[in-house]
Amino acid sequence: MKSSEIQFHIFDSLQTLHSTFAYRVARDLEIAIAEKGEASLMLSGGNTPRPFLVELAKESLAWERVTVGLVDERWIDPESGQSNENLVRTELLGSGADAATFLPMYRDAKRPEEACAEVEASYRAHFPFDVVVLGMGNDGHTASLFPNRPELDALLSTKSLCGVCEAPVEPKARMTLTLHAIAHATHCYLHIEGGTKLAVYEEALEGDGDVHAMPIRAVLNHPDILLEVFYA
Repeated sequence: MKSSEIQFHIFDSLQTLHSTFAYRVARDLEIAIAEKGEASLMLSGGNTPRPFLVELAKESLAWERVTVGLVDERWIDPESGQSNENLVRTELLGSGADAATFLPMYRDAKRPEEACAEVEASYRAHFPFDVVVLGMGNDGHTASLFPNRPELDALLSTKSLCGVCEAPVEPKARMTLTLHAIAHATHCYLHIEGGTKLAVYEEALEGDGDVHAMPIRAVLNHPDILLEVFYA
């Protein structure tokens, strides 16, 4: 375990977490733009990041130089409320960061397998990513790396950036960044909120290290990931 190397930031309110985290990510992107003229940001979906994205949209930044992509995506219509693309377009791109370039995962294909090569190519053009923001489920999954799935070993070991997977709940078909894609990010963050998520995080740190049971351990224990956790 390398828990001593993980920076854990705890905040006394969700509002302070969201605003501070947004400021931090914006400064990371600002530095990347200053160094190479552009920046890339990979975001997670779900309910947790919504207020953070609202705060991030308020940040003064050369958004026209930022490419925004996804950590993972459900294979559903982007107009759906369950779509991560819909979340990012609504809360970030539609709220102040409209000049950014959005890099979708979902494509007009019946199954994610049919679009994986196309998405891989578009994401590789921006690899390694400057900032990756991860979330975590109560089952210890991160991105769409789900516990005890037959495709998990491949997603943790491949040198590809994107892979397909199946979630235990509907909509099951997903596309996700691989561990390789996440591990090479300049800045890697884990955003968690609430006592239940904290307990899962602590179990992942203190448990037996089995990544199949809790895939978040692959990130927590990776020797090349300098992880920072933002929690309230």
